[in-house]
Amino acid sequence: MSNPHQQIVRLQAQLRREQLRNQELTHELKQSRQQLEQQRAEFIAQINTQLEHLLDAAPTPEVNADPLVTTQAALETLKARMIRTISHEYRTPLTIISLAAKSLAQNTSRLNPQQRHQCFAQIQQATQYMIKMVNEVLWISQAEAGEIMPHLSKIPLGDFCNRTIKELERLNPQWHDRIQSDLPALATSIYNDPFLLQHILLHLLTNALKYSEPEQAVELYLTVERQTLQIWVRDHGLGIPEAERACIYDCFHRAENVGTRPGTGLGLAIVKKCVELLEGKIGFQSQLDQGTAFCVQLPLVKQSI
Repeated sequence: MSNPHQQIVRLQAQLRREQLRNQELTHELKQSRQQLEQQRAEFIAQINTQLEHLLDAAPTPEVNADPLVTTQAALETLKARMIRTISHEYRTPLTIISLAAKSLAQNTSRLNPQQRHQCFAQIQQATQYMIKMVNEVLWISQAEAGEIMPHLSKIPLGDFCNRTIKELERLNPQWHDRIQSDLPALATSIYNDPFLLQHILLHLLTNALKYSEPEQAVELYLTVERQTLQIWVRDHGLGIPEAERACIYDCFHRAENVGTRPGTGLGLAIVKKCVELLEGKIGFQSQLDQGTAFCVQLPLVKQSI
C-alpha cells in the first residue's frame, strides 16, 4: 500500500497532466473561434461580391430606368437582410463558444468532469448551429443555380415520417410529444426524393413548433390519393401578418411578430425550393395570433401500397 506522500505525488502529477490538457484544449478552442470569425468575415465578403456582380449584370433599359432602379433596390435590400441575419445569428453561438472556452481556461481546477463536459457540449452545439446555417445558405445557392436535381427512390411513408419526427425531437428535446400526427398505414410506400421530402417536413415542423407556445401542439397530416401526396402542418401560434404574407418565401425574410425567437428566415425558402424541384405546390392559411396551416401537394410518379 502506498504511503500518503506517494499518493500526493501521484495526485500532483495527475493535476499537472489535467492542467496541460486543459491548456491545449483552450488553445484549440481559441484557434477554432478565430477560424469561425474569419469564415464569417469571408462568407459576408463573398455575399457582397456576388450581389455586386448581380447589380453590375442587371439589364439597363433603353427608355425607362425604373426597372433597373427597382432591381438594384431589391438586391440592396436582400444584401442588407443577409448581412444583418448572418451577423446576428453568428453572434449568439460565438458568444457561447467564447464564454465556455473562457470558463474552461480560468476554472480548470474548480470544474468537475460533468461541468467540463457541459462546456464542451455548449461549444459543440453552437458550432453545429453555425455550420447548419452556412450549409442552408450554400444549399439555397446551389438550388438557385440549378445544381440540385431530385433522386427518386421508394420510401415507406409512415416509417419515414416517424423517424423524421424522432430525429427532430432528439435534436430538440423541449419539443418532445408536441407533434400530433395522422400518417398513412405503414405499408404505404411512395417514390420520391427522401432528402427533399425530409427537408420539407423538418422545416415546416420546426417553424410550427418554434412559433407556437411550449404548451401548444402541432399537427401533421399526410394523405396519399389520386397520385398525389398531401402534407398538412398546422400550428396554433403567432400567425403571419397579412402585410408580410407575400414575402414569407423570400430568403432571410422574417415577420415582424417573431420577437426574439432565433432564426435565419431560410426555412420556408428551402421548403418552397424543395417543392418546386419536386414539381409540387405549396399554400397556406393563417390568422394572426390563431395559427398557420401549410399544405404541400406533391405529384407521385409511382405508388405502391
